[in-house]
Amino acid sequence: AFVGYGQGNPVNTQYNQSTSDWRGFAWAPLTPDGTYALAATSIWGNTGGGNIKNGANSGNNGNGTSYFIWRSPSAPGGALVDATSESPNRWGLQGAVMMVPSFSPDGKKLVFLNGDGSGGSGWRKGLSTFDFNQSAKTFTNRKLVHNTWPNGLVMKWPTFESDSRSVIFQTSDSWDSTAYKRPDGSDYYIEYGGMAPTNKGTIPGQLWSIDTSSGSPQAVPLTRLNKGERTIDANKSYQATMLPRAAGGYRWVVFTSTRPYGNTLNTPETVLQPDYTNPNAYTPANNGQLQAQLWVAAISDQTSGATDRSFPAFWLPNQNPRINERGFWVLDPCVPVGSDAASLCSTTEQCCGSEAGNVSCQLDTPVNASNPVRHCRTLGNVGACGPLGSSCAVDSDCCGGLLCSSSDGKCVSPPPITLYTPSNYDRTPDFDGAVCPQGTRVVWRTVEWQTTTPLDSAIEFYVQTAEKPADFLNVPVAPNPVGSPRIVFTGKASGPDAVTWTSNPDNLSVDQRLAAVGLVSGRYLRLTARLIPSTNKVAAPGLSDWRVSYSCLPSE
Repeated sequence: AFVGYGQGNPVNTQYNQSTSDWRGFAWAPLTPDGTYALAATSIWGNTGGGNIKNGANSGNNGNGTSYFIWRSPSAPGGALVDATSESPNRWGLQGAVMMVPSFSPDGKKLVFLNGDGSGGSGWRKGLSTFDFNQSAKTFTNRKLVHNTWPNGLVMKWPTFESDSRSVIFQTSDSWDSTAYKRPDGSDYYIEYGGMAPTNKGTIPGQLWSIDTSSGSPQAVPLTRLNKGERTIDANKSYQATMLPRAAGGYRWVVFTSTRPYGNTLNTPETVLQPDYTNPNAYTPANNGQLQAQLWVAAISDQTSGATDRSFPAFWLPNQNPRINERGFWVLDPCVPVGSDAASLCSTTEQCCGSEAGNVSCQLDTPVNASNPVRHCRTLGNVGACGPLGSSCAVDSDCCGGLLCSSSDGKCVSPPPITLYTPSNYDRTPDFDGAVCPQGTRVVWRTVEWQTTTPLDSAIEFYVQTAEKPADFLNVPVAPNPVGSPRIVFTGKASGPDAVTWTSNPDNLSVDQRLAAVGLVSGRYLRLTARLIPSTNKVAAPGLSDWRVSYSCLPSE
């Protein structure tokens, strides 16, 4: 079974392996929608498996056959349909000698490695493209993008990046098909037509990028990706595959590597990791000694230019330690536009049609700060609003909930939502026995306040009295119970703002509240205001002023 990624929705397509050499489908490229597949007589393409040296047949290694175009069956498990004759000249591929071809994510390009001397190149020394029109069933405008014939590096495994113009490819030394001697004395021979799945650790591998649409394409080594932890771990990067679209602001590549990982040197104790620092002068390793593992690296989301866009790679843990592994990316189904559960999203990249720029993942309004909800929604007419950083006059000029900055007239991200949590404000007035004349005692009267309480926020007022401040208890924040009868409730502010002095409607004094629980006014009073934010946590109450009145009564 093969999987096409389509417009973000994986398409499971069954291919019948009934051709004379069904292995020709093993590396067959599929159109992004999974409708068509290209297949040749060999896994790697329509070339021979021998060595082609400088000057030999001018680099020609075609095996005299052409590619077939197969259409997926109409139902799972059905027979594959040979569509080769449905367009003249085998869809334009008659006589084209190609190795490991691959379609672009938009389905409009095909990249491959030359298997012959077409265009002045040679076997494994030319990187070329075709334009592809799936509706017209035609491949046209063959273009030689990068040529290393005759003495340059061998190229392998090209794969388009998400922009459908930049390509990442692998190189090895000038003639990695030289007959090497294995430790057992046998000759190393060229495998899989010169496209060994991971090179099995026997030779260096470097990844490069190039802009296939440029008038002067420049191959750029992905140096940061190709490096390992140690110097000798460099140039062990093979067989890359790109995520069909950018994610998280980057492009992503998975590749195989025999470099060490974690605490494992990935090699028998009696054998050292080969040093491929110089890819043109090295000792090849036995192809059974090292296991290829999958590694992932980020690539800057911009067209390949003249500088390295890669970042250091990281190893994917929990892998099967086998020698012949390759990674492929599968996208989750895209999220449709709507307002129900099927349209819930967390990033714009998840939304169907977001590539066109008129769909985004937007916060529902009014915003529920404690549980923000986002849905994929259209942005209206394309061009009616601007992206982040574009010029604007009002907020409606900006897409996807962006705001128009009054300082520079640019669309900016809205400020982060501030969420409030409950807290306490404690105050001990400077009132004690010295305030009242000798022979009198303090009696606490009324607690009053001026407050703002937006939405359903509130302030609860509690008092304690004691002969010395050290006896006061800590009051828990809301909504925890206060826990002690010594902490006495004296009022609550909520609803409309209290812009004038306000107290509890029952008009009971503090002393009366204390007496109700068997307490009397002490020399010290502590007032605690429990500040309770709104249920959605986006609004907080404010205590602008407060006061406590008291009397001095005769005492023995």
